[in-house]
Amino acid sequence: MRVLIARNSLYLSRRSTSGGFVAAKFTESEPRSCARQNVMVAKDSGKKGNTNPINSWLLRAMGLCQSKKRSLEEKLTAKSEHLDERELVDSWLDTLQRATNDDEKFTLYKILVEFFEDRGHFWNMAGYAQKQFDLVRNSVNKEHLLCGSLNLARAKLFLGDHSEAAKMANYSLSMLENIDLNAVNYRFKVDALLTAGGANIGCSRYSIALGHLDAALRLSHMYSDKVTEALTCCLLSQLYFQLRDEGKGTFYPMKADSLLARFGEHWDEKSKCTIMLSVAYAERKSKKLDSAMARCEEAMAIAHESNDRATQAHTILCFADIHRQRMDNDAAIPRYKAALKMFQDNGDSMGKLRAQIGLAKCLIFKKDQREASHFYQLAVATCHQTENKSYAIKIYEDLIIIETHNNLISNIDRYTSLLRQALKEMRIKCGACLEYIGDEATQLEALNCTHFFHTDCVQGGISVCRCCQQNVYDLRPIN
Repeated sequence: MRVLIARNSLYLSRRSTSGGFVAAKFTESEPRSCARQNVMVAKDSGKKGNTNPINSWLLRAMGLCQSKKRSLEEKLTAKSEHLDERELVDSWLDTLQRATNDDEKFTLYKILVEFFEDRGHFWNMAGYAQKQFDLVRNSVNKEHLLCGSLNLARAKLFLGDHSEAAKMANYSLSMLENIDLNAVNYRFKVDALLTAGGANIGCSRYSIALGHLDAALRLSHMYSDKVTEALTCCLLSQLYFQLRDEGKGTFYPMKADSLLARFGEHWDEKSKCTIMLSVAYAERKSKKLDSAMARCEEAMAIAHESNDRATQAHTILCFADIHRQRMDNDAAIPRYKAALKMFQDNGDSMGKLRAQIGLAKCLIFKKDQREASHFYQLAVATCHQTENKSYAIKIYEDLIIIETHNNLISNIDRYTSLLRQALKEMRIKCGACLEYIGDEATQLEALNCTHFFHTDCVQGGISVCRCCQQNVYDLRPIN
């Protein structure tokens, strides 16, 4: 189903009572009318030559002999022409129940995992990824085992189970050690490195994340893989923004955007949206709000075309952030609530965390401290769930400001203690002065020993990284 998109409008996808999908339109002039929605539905144009997504999923499926793959593909493609999405999934599950061997089951699980991943339904994705991994856990087919472990790692990452995601990604990387990097193994390796990098950013293990992302960046350069280079830049931007280096946090999305402009005409839509939202976040931080809004609208159009609820939710969150930065809290709050609902439905814990913090900040400006405190406490709980220390530090800083205004000394002392504890648990120190990094805005440098340095410390002249005792002159910068 193709959904019409209008400029300067905000849409949310929801399932109709008949089982199909419709789009609910929020105009900018009606920011609070979440219940009163104009519904626009357009049927697919049905043009000849449109790529059937079932074909592409099956072509990516591995492990079946060609005759079996064609047979299964023909069967499922024939069904897909006459069924909506719910009926299509039911037909796959029916085929799965009647599957006679593990190869067929593996392929069907892979189709289901990718289907739900593409649409942002991460709870469902994780369920089928776990079943796929359990199926191949003891398999001698290394490609099946790699595929199953990486699917489960990505699902855990999307759900915010960062430690488990890192564990599964490391398991995949261990299988790829000392293996020649043909086209298939290269794809497995960069996927594992990016998943491990994202998972370690999520649980604030920034030095480990930096090592994985540096390896992904070097591989992408070696194989002239511009898509992987751009996506790695987006993850490096997340890392530096969490460490409060806004200079590098802004630099990397702009580098990704330049790669998209030069090479990205035929890149997949999800990668394009990831880059657009990374650029929008950086532009919002740089107060280029009109440009950030335009990026979000472009990403939303693509997300609705592909029915990608995960990207829709993150785009709505970015809209809300822009409205909040414009001090238009009446426009921001319903968007934060809409994004929060979608993140909860999708199982996206990090998205949920950012929406909770955004809502709390809006409510502070509206002088509703009781409700703001409620959302901050929810955000603290989500930080513990995801093991993210960087966001916890920012929350404690806000709570200290609130309690200082209320002159509640005992609460100030408690949140100050929690903030210091979170800084220690992050274990990020400058390799020159050994002071903690992450509690204030600063400019950073990183060397390939995977340790960070204050730019001022590096410019002052250092010879040894005091975190690992390596000679600085034997190291190279990561950029």
